[in-house]
Amino acid sequence: MTEFIIMPAIGAVIGAVTNELAIKMLFRPYKPVYVFGLRLPMTPGVIPSQRSVIAGNIAETFEKHLLSGKEIHDMLTSQDMHDQLEIEIFRGLEQELPNIINNPELLDQTSFMIHSALINTAKDKFVTISAEKAPLLAEQMIDKAIDSLGAMVAMVASPFKGKICEKVLEGIEALSHETLASFSTDETRLLIKEKISEESSQINYTKIAESIAPKMTSLIIDGLSKAIEEALSSGHLDIRHKIESRINELDIEQLEEIILGFSREQFRYITAFGALLGAVIGLVQAFTFGMLN
Repeated sequence: MTEFIIMPAIGAVIGAVTNELAIKMLFRPYKPVYVFGLRLPMTPGVIPSQRSVIAGNIAETFEKHLLSGKEIHDMLTSQDMHDQLEIEIFRGLEQELPNIINNPELLDQTSFMIHSALINTAKDKFVTISAEKAPLLAEQMIDKAIDSLGAMVAMVASPFKGKICEKVLEGIEALSHETLASFSTDETRLLIKEKISEESSQINYTKIAESIAPKMTSLIIDGLSKAIEEALSSGHLDIRHKIESRINELDIEQLEEIILGFSREQFRYITAFGALLGAVIGLVQAFTFGMLN
């Protein structure tokens, strides 16, 4: 009866050990083993000796059935991504636009820009008025003034009309320079800044965000699409090549740890199944031995 205990036990041990050894031999030894200058068979292990082939197969399978560069492009530029990105940009703009517009530095720059534009525009207008309209306007005003004073005064004042026009034009020019000087002060610029700040409270930020978000989204998606297409054409987004290269660059110890890391439990089942199968074979042998005796 002892054979029904010993033989299944020996079979279980042999089955477990051989399966465990077979698993180990997938990776071990890491390097070829030489005896008297001859390399021993099965060295290095299956995975180290076939790593480049295995890496190529893994990379090809991953790209074909899981994820490829084209699928990344299609996913990141899809309509769903476009819609979701637009929603997020709208939310961000709606929340941040008040902070952006009321940022002290931006207010300073904006007020400076508007102030400079106002001064330059005023200068251009005053130059145009002084050169084209002021002389005629001054002459018309003086004629009306002289005519309103009566014929006697008009007769006396007419010879001096040119001088009077000249003095009026000098006054207009002086007033223009004085007005421009008053506009050019920091006080005016600060007043513009205050008005911008006051008016910003009346801005409909939601409406602005709604108008900007679609354009920003299209710009981002288009830019992303072109960047991915360039990466694909240049090979920078070659998923298969990157996976294959990365696997080939790993140390065998690292590769072993990675593979065993997600399949260690399954390998234990293989070892246990080997023990079970060995025990069954041992039990059959025990029965056979008993029958023969």
